Amino acid sequence: MDDPAADPNLPAPLESTAPPAPADAGAGLAPSATTDAEAWQPPASRWPALNQGGAAFGPFTVAAWEADTQRLVARDAAGATLIVQPLGWATLRLTLLTPGTGAPPPSFAVIGETPSGEEAYQALDGGRLVPTSAGPLHLAPDGALRWERADGSLIFATAPGVAGGTGFGWANDWAWVWAARNPAAAYLGCGERTGPFDRSGTRMTFWTSDVGPHHPGTDAMYQSLPVALAWDATSGTTMGLFCDHPGMQRWDLGQATEGALCLSARAPQLDLYLFAGPTMADVLAQYTALTGRMPLPPRWALGFQQSRWSYFPARQVLEIAQGFRERDLPGDTIYLDIDYMRGFRDFTFDPQGFPDPVGLLRRLADLGFRVVTIIDPGVKRERGYHVYDQMFAGRHYVKWPDGRPHVGVVWPGPCVFPDFFNPRVRAWWGGLHTALLNAGVAGIWDDMNEPVSNPLNPADRPSAAPSAGGALVVDETRDTDTVGAVGGSWFAPSFPPGVQHETDHGLRRHDEIHSAYGMQMARATAEGLDRLRPEARRFILTRAGYAGVQRYAAVWTGDNQSWWDHLAMAVTMCQGLGLSGVAFAGTDIGGFNDRCTGEFYLRWLQFGAVMPLARAHYNSHESGGQTQEPWSFGPEILDHARLALRLRYRLLPYLYSLFYAATQTGAPVLRPLAWEFPHDPRGRTADAQALCGPALLAAPVLRPGVAAQAVYLPAGRWLHLASGALYEGGADRLVPTPLAHWPLFVRGGSVVPLGESARNTEAAATGDITLLVVTPAPAVPALPPLIWYEDDGEGYAYRDGTFRQVPLACAWTDERLVITVGPVSGSWLPPTRAVHLAVAGLDHEPATVQLNDQAAAATWDAATHRLTLPLRDPAAGESLRIAISV
Repeated sequence: MDDPAADPNLPAPLESTAPPAPADAGAGLAPSATTDAEAWQPPASRWPALNQGGAAFGPFTVAAWEADTQRLVARDAAGATLIVQPLGWATLRLTLLTPGTGAPPPSFAVIGETPSGEEAYQALDGGRLVPTSAGPLHLAPDGALRWERADGSLIFATAPGVAGGTGFGWANDWAWVWAARNPAAAYLGCGERTGPFDRSGTRMTFWTSDVGPHHPGTDAMYQSLPVALAWDATSGTTMGLFCDHPGMQRWDLGQATEGALCLSARAPQLDLYLFAGPTMADVLAQYTALTGRMPLPPRWALGFQQSRWSYFPARQVLEIAQGFRERDLPGDTIYLDIDYMRGFRDFTFDPQGFPDPVGLLRRLADLGFRVVTIIDPGVKRERGYHVYDQMFAGRHYVKWPDGRPHVGVVWPGPCVFPDFFNPRVRAWWGGLHTALLNAGVAGIWDDMNEPVSNPLNPADRPSAAPSAGGALVVDETRDTDTVGAVGGSWFAPSFPPGVQHETDHGLRRHDEIHSAYGMQMARATAEGLDRLRPEARRFILTRAGYAGVQRYAAVWTGDNQSWWDHLAMAVTMCQGLGLSGVAFAGTDIGGFNDRCTGEFYLRWLQFGAVMPLARAHYNSHESGGQTQEPWSFGPEILDHARLALRLRYRLLPYLYSLFYAATQTGAPVLRPLAWEFPHDPRGRTADAQALCGPALLAAPVLRPGVAAQAVYLPAGRWLHLASGALYEGGADRLVPTPLAHWPLFVRGGSVVPLGESARNTEAAATGDITLLVVTPAPAVPALPPLIWYEDDGEGYAYRDGTFRQVPLACAWTDERLVITVGPVSGSWLPPTRAVHLAVAGLDHEPATVQLNDQAAAATWDAATHRLTLPLRDPAAGESLRIAISV
């Protein structure tokens, strides 16, 4: 068949010898009632939920409990169906089927549902009352729905929309629900979002988009994670919601009408999950029980990662690694961006720049560095290129309904794109990573997978941009389109809406599942690495993803700028991703585009000490020749950068424990103040601060030339980690911010395991341990124990119990500070090392110090008011009890 973008100047495409498209190539693809332009970005006037008109569900004419599926099914006179499905984990699924439609297609996000076990409902005042594990749900005769906790507090209720109705509605290929908005609640999460941390009163689009430069008003970005948490500081409770549709979604969180929010999807069904909480931790546990949790990454992935577009040739890569070691800078990973390839061809090495990749990676390994290589989905359309030849032979490409491949322009020029929704294609793509793994590559970086696909000719050209913030400017005299700027941002075009994908469950139009393409690429990579290297944990970084992406990859916030505003955005964006199920997230430290100053670079690097993903990445093509490594800004910045990196490595025992917790409960590493202080309303506006786990509070310096800044410290006692100064919480405190350090605090009542800095995580794992205790303020309730987690850092033996967990806790008991270490569980044996206890916050030298009821030889430093005590590493089943009498 003919290439849809045939060009007489290009080699004859292999498609010319392909068999004809099968007769059912377009089967299962419902015709669209809208133009391709509207499928990309319908104008606001065509968002039916915010306009008069449309249909609404109710009143129901029949409602029955289906005992086999354990759900309530209600239908109205128009033929619409509302399904109420109580699930385990205090979760509820609400599904609207508009007239004439069937069940929603299988989800890419949801990995399993467990019915709650309820087997009955009651008729009540003409409505229906469904018992759930969280509390009763009432479906009124008019179709209004209300879910309450057992104590009578409201979890969720439908509300009239701008056009009336009882909540659920539909029109013009859209389905939606209007819900009551809690005026006391902050709406958090919503995935990768710029702007304020609290999304209340905003409107947003969910649609994966390559956008740059983003700014506080940017809408859709690289990740589409349609999940939100409603946190009420008055009651201290949180509920959550997740709308499952990988096509276009639009949400209004109180902009159209202050008392209601609207969630809408461009689909014939609306699939909504509600999470009862009642705590923020409960909601994340419930959401990630539904969509999956991140796997435990290899320990090296928590170390510092250095990247640039691009390090080329191989000699320069080696110089960067040597630069770290010669300057005594910790680091674990170096990235190879697109220029390592032969003409941007995936799974190749440039023969001139990288003639001996195996030898290069061995030399880097000798220096203690691992290598991550970038891979893009665009495969160069070129006969003789093995990946393209295999794509053609197996028909692995994204197709038009008549079987032609979609051809778009990316880095290599005209490209075809793997159909990652097809399990056969995923298996093939995963196997291609053999070449990289055999060369010694440790991790994979999936990029450009929103997906980006510039049109080659008018037949492939969408006539509108993929987001309201940008516009596609069509130049009919050129082979490709140019992307115009609107509102300070540009948006790269993507696949045409009408191309199709062969999913596990049949054919789907691209515009129906657009936002899941990047996640399916990460899935193909993950499945391939797991199959090719089953003994080693994988590390994958993806730019685009949909709900559930945490199962396959870490994410970062894409192409940012060397602007102070973007450093400020990093604080809220990483928290938003964490509250959306993606615990392993970060930003390009220092900014990807533009030139940064030494002070700016250092401040971002300091915050990187607690970011889950600590990766510096920059664009050398647009930096005016300026480099952006720790030594690029002179000796003073280098010295301070060394301190920042060493802090990251000292925190590794604590950070690794948080990552393990994320695999078990979904709890984010970087989290809002409200996570630990749910009744403190200041958590709603503390956009410039974040908690790293339960014990650390980070308030990075976000402006140049700042000698001191105000930091809000919640109730309790707080230790400034760098200076050792103690601060009382419950107020804003002015904290000095010299270049050497920044406001990073340890919470009173915490016991934090700290390691020693080393050249990389492998060396750091054998160093001594300090258990840092910050005494709690008197009469403050004890904090839950921190679980200090350890294992070998590489393989999967931990799944069989070869790990070590040590609860760490402290509290005042009868005027004594009692610190407990243990009991130890798990069979993993730590390396021989020294363990020390360091206690900060004591007013004077203690009268006695006992270890397991025996007098202990502790050291008191009168200048710092710090007590130190050597400990032995407890064995499995043992505990240590330190009692300090003051």
